[in-house]
Amino acid sequence: MWYKTDPNKTVVWVANRDTPLTHDPTSSEFKLLQNGNLVLLNHYSKLTIWSTESAASTNGNVSSEAMLGDDGNLVLRRTGPSADVIWQSFDHPTDTILPGAKIVYNRITKIQQSLTSWRSQNDPAKGLYSVQIDPDEDGIFIKLNPNGNRSWSSGAWNGKLFSLTPEMILVYNLVTFTYVKNVNESYFTYNVYNSLIPNRLVMNLSGQIQYFQLLESSQSWHLFWDKPRQHPCESYSRYCGPFSVCDEKKKPLCRCLNGFIPQSPKDWNLSIFYDGCVRINNLQCDDEVKFLQDYQQFGFFNQQLNDTIKTADDCKQFCLDDCSCNAYAFNSSCLLWKIDVFYRQPSQTYEGQPPSYIQVRVAASKAPGPTSEIPRTTSGGQNFGSLTIVDISRLLISLGSIV
Repeated sequence: MWYKTDPNKTVVWVANRDTPLTHDPTSSEFKLLQNGNLVLLNHYSKLTIWSTESAASTNGNVSSEAMLGDDGNLVLRRTGPSADVIWQSFDHPTDTILPGAKIVYNRITKIQQSLTSWRSQNDPAKGLYSVQIDPDEDGIFIKLNPNGNRSWSSGAWNGKLFSLTPEMILVYNLVTFTYVKNVNESYFTYNVYNSLIPNRLVMNLSGQIQYFQLLESSQSWHLFWDKPRQHPCESYSRYCGPFSVCDEKKKPLCRCLNGFIPQSPKDWNLSIFYDGCVRINNLQCDDEVKFLQDYQQFGFFNQQLNDTIKTADDCKQFCLDDCSCNAYAFNSSCLLWKIDVFYRQPSQTYEGQPPSYIQVRVAASKAPGPTSEIPRTTSGGQNFGSLTIVDISRLLISLGSIV
């Protein structure tokens, strides 16, 4: 399947991606069966190459019809007054979602509806990378198949975009992005303001998620943004491990926060950083605590979204009442950190990106003095307003799993 107006015929969906036609394609047949299923058959052998295999249409004869909509969704539905949808291609994406389609995690069945890259430029079979909804956090991540290791995380949804994907704001005048989480499912989708302009969100061969729009002037696909960029600090920022700072402007890229030491000094000497750092002093659950404010939130990740909390004071109190809460931030929604905190020096920000500041939980007896000055974007990664990066590290030493 491709856009009719795309002269390049860039494929956006393949029915039989893992079961190619091995002989002359003209020998195949695409048809509706009496049981209501849509199938691709070998014309001579009548072997099924691909089928919708809908459980709703397997008992007896079912009158159905298939229709390809202008939105690119191939829909199989019952004929008659009910017109119930039996199957649709939007529920079975390959490497691309079109406007209105979704990346979904079903919280009841634990099944992921994800995008998976092609195996090669000319082979649409499932490849090395998948982008999925994070079942534990409020974001998406890229997984390296088949071992399942994560290669990138979007950061948490803040109500408008993912915190580690500020590039999304570049298409705000063209696109509405949506992330929804409820008891049944979590999903990410997008819609465009002008449905006549082709758009696509793709999981590509090299492990990047990319957003394209077909330009009428050049009749070519324009790349608006892609993630991750080809930098180690963007690789889920697990590159440096927990309780560390990853800064692309520094050599070496990784260092432990003050108050922490490498978990494996031998590995760190070999520039193997992913085990991260371990704390010298733990924060006890019954310690008196306070929050130190005004640290820019967008460099941190592993946060969780609680969209039922509507004020900064309630967000603070929620974190204060939860012994496992290490930090919070509020900007129209409440973001909470309950596991190891990771930090990467952000490579760039964008005009219009909503500001948000992290509030760090520390032991009151160990906390440095408060600051009233709001820190600003770093220049060369050296200071945050009136505080040096060393001060930030000192504040972060009490983060992590509270024991």
